[in-house]
Parts: sequence; C-alpha cells; structure tokens
Amino acid sequence: MLDTDALHLSGNLTESFRGVLVEQASNWYSRDLLDLLHVDDRAHFVSGITACLKDLGAASMIAHNVAARMRDPVCGWRWVEIHGQVVERDIDRRAVRMVGTISDINDRRYAEQKLSRLTDLYAALGQTSKAIVRMADPELLFPEICRIAVEHGHFHLAWIGLVNPSTGFVKAAAAFGNGQKGVYEAVVSVDANRPEGCGCIGTAIRSNHYTVCHDIFATPTMYPWYAAARSDGFQSFASFPFRRDGAPIGTLNLYATETGFFDEALIALLEGMANDISFAIDNHQREQAREKVKVALARSEHLKSAILASALDCIVTIDHRGIILDFNPAAETTFGYASADVVGRVMSEVIIPPDMRSHHDRGIAAYVRTGTSTVLNRRNELTAMHADGHTFPVELTVIPIDTGEHPVFTAFLRDISERRSNEELQAGQNQILSMVANDIALAEIIEELISFVEAQAKPATCTISLADAGGAPVHTGAADAWPILGKHRKVLGIMTLHCLQPRASGERDRQLIDIATNLAGIAIESRESDERIRFLAQYDGLTSLPNRFLFKEFLEHAIHSSRRNQKRFAVFFVDLDRFKNINDTFGHDAGDRVLEEIAKRLSATLRESDTVARMGGDEFYVLIEDLPDEVYPAEVARKLLLEASRPFFVNHQECQLTASIGIVMSPDDGVDAQTLLKKADIAMYRAKQLGKNAFQFYVDSKDTHSVEKIGFEARLRRAVARNEFVLHYQPKVDLQTGAITGVEALVRWQQPERGLLAPIHFIEIAEETGLIVPLGRHILEMAFRDSLILQARFAQPLRIAVNLSARQLGEVHFLDDLKRMLAAPRPQPMLLDLEITESMVMPDPEKAVRIMGELQAMGIRIVIDDFGTGYSSLAYLKRFPVHSLKIDRSFVQDIPDDPNDTAITQAVIAMGRSLGLRIIAEGVETERQMQALRAFGCDEFQGYYFSRPIDLDALCLKLQEHFQNGSH
Repeated sequence: MLDTDALHLSGNLTESFRGVLVEQASNWYSRDLLDLLHVDDRAHFVSGITACLKDLGAASMIAHNVAARMRDPVCGWRWVEIHGQVVERDIDRRAVRMVGTISDINDRRYAEQKLSRLTDLYAALGQTSKAIVRMADPELLFPEICRIAVEHGHFHLAWIGLVNPSTGFVKAAAAFGNGQKGVYEAVVSVDANRPEGCGCIGTAIRSNHYTVCHDIFATPTMYPWYAAARSDGFQSFASFPFRRDGAPIGTLNLYATETGFFDEALIALLEGMANDISFAIDNHQREQAREKVKVALARSEHLKSAILASALDCIVTIDHRGIILDFNPAAETTFGYASADVVGRVMSEVIIPPDMRSHHDRGIAAYVRTGTSTVLNRRNELTAMHADGHTFPVELTVIPIDTGEHPVFTAFLRDISERRSNEELQAGQNQILSMVANDIALAEIIEELISFVEAQAKPATCTISLADAGGAPVHTGAADAWPILGKHRKVLGIMTLHCLQPRASGERDRQLIDIATNLAGIAIESRESDERIRFLAQYDGLTSLPNRFLFKEFLEHAIHSSRRNQKRFAVFFVDLDRFKNINDTFGHDAGDRVLEEIAKRLSATLRESDTVARMGGDEFYVLIEDLPDEVYPAEVARKLLLEASRPFFVNHQECQLTASIGIVMSPDDGVDAQTLLKKADIAMYRAKQLGKNAFQFYVDSKDTHSVEKIGFEARLRRAVARNEFVLHYQPKVDLQTGAITGVEALVRWQQPERGLLAPIHFIEIAEETGLIVPLGRHILEMAFRDSLILQARFAQPLRIAVNLSARQLGEVHFLDDLKRMLAAPRPQPMLLDLEITESMVMPDPEKAVRIMGELQAMGIRIVIDDFGTGYSSLAYLKRFPVHSLKIDRSFVQDIPDDPNDTAITQAVIAMGRSLGLRIIAEGVETERQMQALRAFGCDEFQGYYFSRPIDLDALCLKLQEHFQNGSH
C-alpha cells in the first residue's frame, strides 16, 4: 500500500520469515520497510522502487529485482532478493498498490562473495609472485606483500612479524591496512609460558604450521589483543609462518571484520603466499651467499693474478690436453709471446722445440692414464724455444693439481742460459788450465782454446797468432783482434775473432774474450806461471777466494773429519740481495769492485779456521768447523749480515747492499756435500722469501709438504703438554773474584724420536705458531722449580737468567703470570734476571720502559742480551731500568787478536760503565779472551772456557765443588 510520502507494508508473514527476518508476530502493521534494510543498501532499493512506481507506459509494470541485506535477529544481516510489481494505479496513473515477494538469497550471496574473494586472492598471489621476482630484498618485499594482501585480497589488515632469536619476541617488519600503527607496539612472544606467546602467532611459529582464529572474542588465548581487535573492528584472524632453510623465522598475519572468514580454500591460498615468502627469503639468502662467494673468488683471483704477475719465474698452467690456461708476465718476457696470443694453444707447439714435442705429449697422456710420472714434482733441465725460434736451456718443475675430473699442471720455468753459459765457461777454462798443468803441448792447448772460443761465440772463426811467429794479423772490418798479454803486460800474441754474421758484441763476448786471452797468456807463459795456473784452477780470479771446486774439497774434508771426531760443522750459502742493480746502474767494473769489497768483509769477519769461497756471481759459501756451541752459527750469520749491509761508495755514490743467508748443520741436515749445498740453497731462498737481509737455518718442515709441517707443529704442541722440555744451565763467573754469580737457563727439547734438540730446531716454528708464549711460560715455571732445589741445596744466593721472546714481552698475561710465580712460598726470595734483546724494545720504547719498570718493581733485573748486534739508541738505553749489558759472542771470539773486535768490546764496556751498568761477556772460550776481558774492566763472563751448558744434576755437583774449594 502507498501514499504520497511513504511506502507501507501490510500483510501476513509466511512461516519462513517468522523469527528470522523480523520478530515473532503474525502480522506487519504499517512498518517502514527501509528500517529493515542495511543502511548501505537503502539508496539502491529506493532507486529501484521509484523507477517501478513511475508510469512508464510499460505493459508489465514489473519492478527491477533488488538484492539487499535485511535485519536478522539471529545472524545480524541476511541477504534477500526483493521482487515487486505495481498492480493498481489511480486515474492519474499514480501507483496505489504494489505486490511482490522477498526471497532468501543469503547462502547464494555468500557463495558468490567467497568465489570473488578467492578470485581476488588468486590475483594477490600473482601480484606476490611478481613482487618476489621484482624485489628480492625482504626489506622491500615485506611492505609490498602487505599492501597486496589488503588491496587485492580485501583483508582489513596485513602485517609481517619477524622473530628476534635473542629475545623471543615477534616484531613487526611491515604492515598495511586499518590499525597498522598498533602492530608496531603490540607485544607478541613465542614463549608458551607467557600469555603473549599463547596466541595464534606464537603457536604458528612453535608448531611451524598455520593457526586460524575464526572468532577472536570467543578465543581465550587471544585475550591480550581483545582491546585492539575491538577498537579496529576485527572478528577473525590467521597467522601463516614463513621459513628460512625450513625453520620458521616469522609470520604473515591477516585480519577480517567477519567471523569465520577463513575457510579451507582461502587457507590453502594463503599458505601458498607464505610459501612464496619462504622461497623469496631462501632465494635471497642463496643470492647473498653466491655474491659472497663471487666476491671472495674475485679477491682470490686478484691475489692469484698479482702473485703470478710479480713472480720472477715463468709460470705456465696447462690442462690435461696440454692446452695453456695461464701465462704469467715473466713467461711473456722470457718466451716472447703475449699471454693473449698463447692462452688456448697447445703448450708443446709454443715453447717446446719440435723434436721434443711428441715426448712431452706422451708424458702428459701417460700421467693422465696412470697417475704416475718420473718428471713431476722435481727439478729438470731441458731445452725450451723462444717465439723467434731460438732455443735456450731452462730449469723446469711441473706440479700436478687435482681439480676433480681432469688434472691441471702448473709448470715453473727459469731461464738458466746465463748459468749454463757460466758453467760452460768455467768448465772450458778448467779444461784448458788442466791441460796446461799437465804439460800438454802448447799447440794442443791453443787448438783446444780455439775450439772453446768458437763453440761459445758461434757462428765465428777464431785464430791465434803468436808474436814470435812474425806477421801479426791485420784488423779488418770482418774481424776483431785482441792482444794476448803476459803477466808483465808483455804482448805474447794476437787473438782474432771472425764473425760469420753481423752482430753487436755484448757483455758475454767481452767476458769470453777476457777469459780466452787470459788463458792463452797463461798457456804461453806456462813454464813461468805454474803457481798462477794452480791458483786459477782453485781460486776465484776476482776475489782470490777459493772457487766452488776447491770449496767442495774443503767440504769433503770437513765431512770426513766430522765422521771421525763426531763433531758438527756449519755451511752457509750467502747471496747478495739486489746486486744486479749495481751492475745495471754503475757497470760491471763497479760491480766487480763491490764483490771484491764484500769478499774482504766476509773474510775479515770469520776466524782463520773458517773458509769463505765464491761460487760465482754474487754468491758465496762459508764453511765453519769446530763450532764452540749450538748458537755460534747464528751469531756469525748476524755479524756477516751486519758487515754486508755497511755502506760503501761506488763512483763517489754511497750505496748499500744486504744479504740473505741459508745455514745447514752437519750431520743433522746431511752427510754429503750435494745434500748440504742443496739444503743451504733452500734455506737461503727461505730467507729471501721472508724479506731478505736475514738468515734461516734449514728446517725439515720448510722443505716438506704442509701436512708434515703441521705434524711437526702438533708434536711441538704435545711436547709442551707432556713436559718434554728440559733446562740446561751455563754458569756466570765474576772476572775479579772467580765466584759463580748466577746461571743462564737454556731450553732443550728431549724429543723421543731425535733425542736432545737445540733451540735452532724448534724456536722458529714456536715463534711462527705462537707456541713460544706457552713454551716461555713453561720455561719460567721450570726455572722457578729448579731455583727451589738450588735454594734448598746451597746457602749462597744464585741468580737465574731466563731469555724472553718478543711475543712473551707483549703478551697481556705476562706480568700477571710472573707475579703469581713470585708470590709462591719459598725459603728465600727468587733472584731472577730476564734477558731481552735490543730489537725487542726498540719498536715501542715507551711501552718497554713501562713494562721494564713494573718488572724492576717486582725485584727482577733486566739484562740486554746480544748487545751491539742491533740498532741501539743510547738515549733510550739511559731511560731503560737495565741492570746489565751482555756483549755478543761474535765480538768476543776474536779478541785480543782482532783490533776491530777488541776496540768494539772496549767501547761497549766503557759505555756500560759510564751508564752504571754491569757488563757480561758471553762465548768466552780461551784464557787469553778471559784475561783480555778482565784487563778491559768487564765484570762477568760465561762460556765453554769455564763450563758448557749442563743439566741441573751436573750443575749441583759443579756448584758443590766450587763452594767447597772456597770460591766465593
């Protein structure tokens, strides 16, 4: 029924609507239908009804169907479809009555909404996948996923929380939608013992499974968040965990304003979205790991390239087919190829002469097939080929590298043309000198000499004319001639060299002609030059030192003597550092003068019983027999380095050289000449690798695989734990009274396999690995323990000196350890001296003054050991709380005969006395040395003259005898 202003309903309710859409009643009475409709649907309904009420002349006059929500006391709102038709109009065609039906479409409508929601969520998943592809970084991805969930999935709020492993709380990383500000302040935990950890989020993370709350206010575990949900109008909630490497690290959290919003289909899609987030996180982590590996690989490749580029030797890497993979700059220079031109080519076709290529290829194939080879991992000498086709000798070492499926070979090559040439020159010279020495006819010697010159200078023809044969040869454009001079500059003949091809004479030609004309002169004056001949056969013509051949005779003699007398000796390999710069800058004549000076310095540094020889170039051998003790070789090496580094003048220009020294001990390192010289060479190269201007003893671990070195280090670590180290003691004696004033503690390793080892066999590795710190602490503890025994046996006070390493002095617990040891109960105070070297305190004098001051306050005396071998600063020395200076044995050994060492020793004693210090001399071996030191004013001495280092039992016997005899 209708009037002009309102629409009224009247009629009977059907059974289907009673108690559902309206209250229980049998009739409607003038109820305004709009009151029953949802406010959002009223305008749409009125618009449809108005269209029906108008007289449009339509025959049917049927109202358009309208879908709307009507109030329902049970479920709140119910979707219905209202169908109406005007059945009566007045004379003015106004609608008077309208009839229709109301149909329940609630289930259908919600099914349509669910389908729409799933469709939208599918779209959201697509958007999520695109976001993952577009932005891998979670910091960018998380906000985008939250936005997509709200805008495309029609959730009212979405946020992503991450678990803080250290606190166990979940903090928001991103949020979007209604109430998003509150999630950043919400307290959420994963701890099941906390109320904040019992909700959906904590449960989802702990179970690694999604959790759904269909009605927040009907779920007690959601109580901590009731207020926030009520404020924002949320009714249902779901939390979906996402993972890294399968372990949950956070959750995707979604809110809806309706209860029961999350059905199975929706949950399945949201699980897919969470899995996509997990995939993105894992993928981002993999990309980060790949990037780190990529960066590390790039750094490694850069380092490898830098090493290869700076290497002096040629380094060529090939694969199992012989194809070149790498060709370093030294190889480019030596072989005349650019790396880019040879990488990818077969090596045998590039640097191996044609007649040797098949042999090379067969060797690689055999190794690939059998895994064995007789030429790998060893030095071989063979012939290589330059880019221009000429051949030259090389030293080759090939190392196989297992890369998995196929091996790779790295070849280290060194051009030995100069060395081979020098050896050939030396061999030819020795051959001719041998002929002269054996009274071979002069004609045969001249013929041999011509053959020798032609072989070295080919293609060329050599002639020698003697002056007394008349008709001196004429110099022409096709030949060069040189006079053959006698020892008194008398012209004995002419040597002429006819070159068959145009060539520029070089340094080698000059050297060859010098040797040849000199040999010719010797041969001609053979009867007058027997002594000179023998000299040149055994001595170096430049420095007058023994040559390598005579040195080997001396070495063989030392080996036999060592076997008979059970004595040890040392061999040094001395190589000048950067000597080539002298020749290149000032010329070979200047270089020869420098070598003469160096030879004089080396000879002057050694004892008369020692031997120094020149092996050629800038390399020297030193043989030291009758070793006074185990540390003597190191002292000699330091003195040789000091002499070599003293400045000298070349063409009025001050220059300075350094040397690298390798040291071997026989019989420890070998019992034959070849082995000793080879190992001295290895030790010398080790010294160069460590920075030059240094010496290195040959150590087995330096010449073996790193696994063996690790094994040696492990044995050293076990030795500290097993107390395999013992102390020997060397007494110190007052030079005026003859009384023993103290002892120096010297460590030895009682090695189960090798017996008693001196420090040179293990101290270096202990320093490198840091074991010197626990070893040094152990030495101090042994010294403290032995001091208790000495105090119990003898009433006289006896000081014990212990050597410190630089690492010990800088160790943070060093002073605390000493205080602990000194605080232990004992009948008398511990009289401790600590011996340190100048080099230990000079890098940081201020810190050294502080530490030494604390040591002095503890009653410990400081002794400067090896004084005179470092770079002392008297200004700092005056500030150091030092009690004594110990003169290095290298200065003591040649007094009073050597004026230089005598002057140095006297100067050190005078300087020490002026500073109020006590002076101790070490390495005293003879009575003359002791008497000289007493005359110079030295206070104390120690050395083999009085006693070798002895164990504690022997020391007690010596002290008992000493004190019983009345020495004091």
